[in-house]
Order: sequence, then C-alpha cells, then structure tokens
Amino acid sequence: MIPYRSDYRPTDALLQWCQVSQWLIDCRSFNDNIIIFTDGMANEGITETDELIREIQKKIKVIKEECHYESDYVIKFSALGTGGFMPELLYNIGQSFSSDAFFFLNEDASIELDLMLPILLKQNCAVDSLKVTVSGLNGVLFDYAGMPCEYGMVSEVCEKDPAAEKDATVVSSRLSYFVYDIAYESTRHISCCLKLPHKHKKLLKGKQVLRIEVTYRDAFLCTRTTEKCVAYAELPTKENRNDESSVLVAARHECRFNACEALERATQLVAKLDRTAAKDALQTAIFNLRGFFEFVSDFCSSEEGHIELSDWVDLLVANLEKCDRFVGDFAVRWDDVWGRIKALQSSLSREVPSSTGTYAEGAIAYSSTKVTDKLQSLSDLLREMYVALGMCVSTLDQYQRVVEELETRLYD
Repeated sequence: MIPYRSDYRPTDALLQWCQVSQWLIDCRSFNDNIIIFTDGMANEGITETDELIREIQKKIKVIKEECHYESDYVIKFSALGTGGFMPELLYNIGQSFSSDAFFFLNEDASIELDLMLPILLKQNCAVDSLKVTVSGLNGVLFDYAGMPCEYGMVSEVCEKDPAAEKDATVVSSRLSYFVYDIAYESTRHISCCLKLPHKHKKLLKGKQVLRIEVTYRDAFLCTRTTEKCVAYAELPTKENRNDESSVLVAARHECRFNACEALERATQLVAKLDRTAAKDALQTAIFNLRGFFEFVSDFCSSEEGHIELSDWVDLLVANLEKCDRFVGDFAVRWDDVWGRIKALQSSLSREVPSSTGTYAEGAIAYSSTKVTDKLQSLSDLLREMYVALGMCVSTLDQYQRVVEELETRLYD
C-alpha cells in the first residue's frame, strides 16, 4: 500500500516494494491462506454469519474433491478490519477458519506493519493441521460448563469406554480440537475440567484417567501422531502437596480466562450501546484479578514465581484499563470499541499476537522473537521509504520504542 503523491513515479514504488518482496522470499506455504482486509461490512449477497460459514465450507470441500487434495486440506482466513463499521461478520469468519487472533487496525500503530503480522506468523509456522483428541477413561467425564470452547471443541459421549476393564459399564467422554497452525516460540493450552466418579480414590487407583492423541503436520509437511495416557496419580490434588510450578501455571490461565470472560461481557454490552455497564464489567475484572493475585501469592515461596505471576497480572490489568478508557471515551465510535476489545480478547483466548495498537503501551502479549525481528527489519525499510518521500514516521518510531521495551523485558 503506497500513499499517493502526485510527484511520485510508479517505477519508484515498484522498485521499493520489490525490496519488500525480496525480504519475504523465504516464505513457505503449508496450506492456502487468505487474508481478508476490509474497511466495510457485507451488505450484499450472503450477510448472515452461519449461512456464509456453511457456504465457505462447501466451497472448500468442492476444491478439495476437484483437486484430489488430502483429507486434511484446509484454507485459512485471517481477518483484518478497520474502524467505521461493526466487524462482527468479519470477526466470525476469521475465528472460524483460522487459529489467529482478530486484527483490528487503527491509528495507534503502523497499518503497514500490522498488515504484515499475519503473513509473518504464517512464515513462522512450526506445525499445522493439529488435531487433539482427549478421551476420559474409566468413567471420567468432562465438565463442559467450566471449559473454554476455543479451537472448535466437539464433544462425544461413548456408552462403553474401550480402554476400561472388561467388566466395566461406565460412560466415557471424548473431546476433539483442531488448531490450524502454531508458530515457533509459542504454546497453546487446552483446559479440561474433569468430573471424577463417586469414590474415585478407590475406583481409579492405579488406573488411567485420560488418553490424549495428537496428529499434526511438521515443517516438512510430514504427518505425525503421538499419544499419551494420564494416570489418576498424575492428576493435581486439592491439597497443599501441589508443587509451586503447577499452582503458577493454573493461576496464570485462570487469570487469562477471567480477563477473556470480562472482555466478552464488555463487547456484548457495547453492542447494546450500554457503555456504563461495559465499564463496570471491566473494572470488576481488574479488581478481581488483583484480588486473585494476592490470594495466589500466599502459595508462592520463590521470588521468581511471585514476579512472574505479578508481571502477567500487570500486563492483563494494563490492557483491561486501556479498554476501560476508550469504552468511556465517547469520541471513539461504539463499533470501533467493539472491534478493539474483540482483538484483545481473541489474542488472549488463543494465545497469539494481534495488531500492535490492540495493547497498552509496554503490555504486548505473546510476542515472538523471530516475528519481532522481521517486523523490526521491515520497520527500518519502511522508515527509509517514508523519509525519502517526506512522510511522517511517528508511528514507526513508536513501534521502535515498543520493540526496545520488549527487548529490555526479555533481558531482565
């Protein structure tokens, strides 16, 4: 996207963007990827979300059959929207056909860099087409009400558990998840709330309670499968014998889930034009996060663990406070508020980065060293172009400050 200038020759633009193309030449494609970038909303043709998703699924199926592709063939859609409209349809498409966050572009950051972010994440892909199946064994069920529904969770109940003893007649359950791709230096977590049978200490002693099967494609496009069974003795207990690392991991994700719930509630209220209630939801979440941190701090004996959790809570609180500020700013359109909050929520729920303007200053989540380095390289190239054209470079300088803050935090 080259800004228009009457004295700017197209050949100059072509040569400069050839440099950008050369910088991206190491891109490797695992699947077909589509990036949807729009500043408008669908007002013709299919405009209803569920119907449009079904139509896209049909089209992908036709492509798969006509081209004789493998059964795991997918097309990923990364959604990037701008202000001035309600991006709900765009958001739903992106969340249904990718494992990315929603990218909401605004004047708080460089649009050029944010447009490159989903491309860089695809370049930095470590594995893709990741299918995770979690099966409860020996009567262990899942408490769906207490579990997030990310990654297309599909539940199934089996009347007979094939892994149970021959004389067992208990009911088992199975969950399936699909993650389109995972970048290097990133992790994804699937939270499972278990419902153990009555007198489980006796019934499950010495037995397996979970079977986890994972199928994925690696960086060489080879399909791989791995499996693990979890014994009853490996489950964390409610007693004080829990080690500190387990407490910190659980606390970190409990904070993340609570922040996501508050953001989801805030977007629902903003969609109803009830900004006051949306602010209350965000402020309540901030108060609860700080209270939860104080509670968990009593279980942290090491200074390192305390600092780690404190930094994470501070990051969440800073971003929630930023949301609270622009929810209360009536100069920000209500549909822009909705898009910004959804971008943050999708980033936290899927543990992936979103556009830089989504986060509070110094509180960017899930940054990757490789992606950050490439963005920095592109930022330097863009800055040279801007200076040569006599254009403003303030947003690029702001990004440079963000990178320096991240490097300082990593060093510390």
